Amino acid sequence: MLVLLAYTTHFNLDIHQMDVQTTFLNGELKEKIFMELLQGLQVLENSNFVCKLNKSLYGLKQSSCI
Repeated sequence: MLVLLAYTTHFNLDIHQMDVQTTFLNGELKEKIFMELLQGLQVLENSNFVCKLNKSLYGLKQSSCI
């Protein structure tokens, strides 16, 4: 990292930074993916509600394919 900073200052270059971790959260899904509600989010007891994901979640197998 230090060599990179020295190189850029020597040649008067610009450095740009980007956050790659949030790209998984902003990606559109190509497949239809449904997930069960978490225990704390269940509205009615003994209900089997599921949610359709519109955006990718971190940790999905499909996240890296976007």
